[in-house]
Amino acid sequence: MNILDINNLPTITMKISGREGIASGAWVINQEKKHKIEIEAGELNYVAGSELQIALTDSSFISSIEEDTTLSVIVFSGLIPLYRDIVKFKGELDSVSFYSQYNHSGDYYVFGEEEDSIDDESGDVDSGGDTGGGYTPPDSAGNLVISDFAAKFDLNNNGLGELKLSSSTLSYTQNTKDVLGDFKVRTGEYGTFESTPTSLEEVVVYSVNFDVNNGNGSGWDPRFLANTPELEGPHYHFAGGQSEQTSDKIAELIALGEVGSEPIGDASVFKEDSLSDWTVGMSLYKDATGTPIMDGRTSNWDRYHFLSKTTAGDWTLIRSTDSIVTHVEVVKDTDYLKFIELYKVNIDASPYVSAPRDWEDYLVYFNDQMTNGTSTTNIVTSGSGDRSVTKRRVLDYSNGTLIAIGDNILQREYNKNSLIVFNENLVGIPTDTESEGTIYQYRQIVLSKDNLNFLIVRINNLTGLVNDFQWYPAT
Repeated sequence: MNILDINNLPTITMKISGREGIASGAWVINQEKKHKIEIEAGELNYVAGSELQIALTDSSFISSIEEDTTLSVIVFSGLIPLYRDIVKFKGELDSVSFYSQYNHSGDYYVFGEEEDSIDDESGDVDSGGDTGGGYTPPDSAGNLVISDFAAKFDLNNNGLGELKLSSSTLSYTQNTKDVLGDFKVRTGEYGTFESTPTSLEEVVVYSVNFDVNNGNGSGWDPRFLANTPELEGPHYHFAGGQSEQTSDKIAELIALGEVGSEPIGDASVFKEDSLSDWTVGMSLYKDATGTPIMDGRTSNWDRYHFLSKTTAGDWTLIRSTDSIVTHVEVVKDTDYLKFIELYKVNIDASPYVSAPRDWEDYLVYFNDQMTNGTSTTNIVTSGSGDRSVTKRRVLDYSNGTLIAIGDNILQREYNKNSLIVFNENLVGIPTDTESEGTIYQYRQIVLSKDNLNFLIVRINNLTGLVNDFQWYPAT
């Protein structure tokens, strides 16, 4: 953000590029304190393509600005945003020594010592690449350049939206957590595409359905979209702190591996053969001639995701944008991936026979139901059953093993909700302290993700822990 006159602080004067319109007011938001003040039209001066001047008069707000404070500035004409930007401070607002002037007289930039740098030759602020590091003016028709607003709702630049719903304004506002939304990763901080690779090798990987809706079936609510035009894409793949389609694929691959049927990958990517493992910043190609992986692909976020195993044998999600790997996320080490949710299986025994409580007898019973040709199993995967905490169980994959004797069985504390972070919404299953020493101390449940491969679990009701387990079909 350009600061034209540091001598008038705490009045902020900026050289801007913004859409034409009459400013009716503005918001200035202290992102760390979540403190917002509203600026009346008479306290600001907005000239599109030229200058914005905002007078901060709220003493408590000014005093709240500390070292590393980030301010969001949003100028409105009614409900339509005309301009927005982010200011980062190193020190208090009225301490002019924290502002630096480069070699273009009259222009000042607010910049953090670690975050940004100034190119002495060009006088340009390093915004982290040309893929959304800062504000881009509207196009010739006055339309917002949507992809450049990820900086507002994706401050950590990992592509996972930091949104929360504001029912009072019918819009989405900033969250402090990755919980909802999708935004294009700004690749400048991760690397540049290598257009002349040396030697490429093909790697067979597992595709992930990452450009589909994981929230409202029809995409963004049009009322909220109208008031939050920065939202990217027609839908939000990341919701409830979870990439559900990715988690489902991980669960499927782990289960198939446990029953001895791990499939061969269904997609190919090419990488430099000198790189033995997946690395942030590496380039991805679609063929041996070095064609970028995104060539011919359509994605609102210019991204391509897939699952693979590292050289250590760990399941890993590889996320790329603009054919550059931006994230290498080992499943067992990544909070939003490592908790695996499975559905409880209902068994419709025909002819009816009561399920035994003894573990060995239950295994025989389950095999009989699966092979007698008349009994069926089903899982509830949609509707109210899908949202109910009683219909799902969660296993912690953080040690690279999905289940072991003595493990906790988890469930959601609250029903599935797009605005509740999944991995922070987990508790142990209810226990029964009065079951000790009775026939009710142990029980069996059957879990599955696809109703084809099953995990039979014996639970100690006294502790809620795994007493025994068996995969079916047995390996």
